[in-house]
Amino acid sequence: MPDVFITALVLSFTLVRLIKGSWLRYPGHVAVSILGGMVGLILLMLVEPGSQNDWVSGNSAAAVGAWGAMALFDRISGGATS
Repeated sequence: MPDVFITALVLSFTLVRLIKGSWLRYPGHVAVSILGGMVGLILLMLVEPGSQNDWVSGNSAAAVGAWGAMALFDRISGGATS
């Protein structure tokens, strides 16, 4: 179970770096992407138990959750995507 959440953590940092830029300039995006990645994995666990350990579906759920959380955060805070 901890390895699943470590995947969400690392993927969130990577997505923020690729999409927004420096982590220090966008700490809010880092926080919401970590939360979104974990929520994506938890939802995957509820829908299809055991599939979060699969490399493709686990990483896809974490990536979609992290990206969705960053997009929602941008929408709510009024920030423009770069």
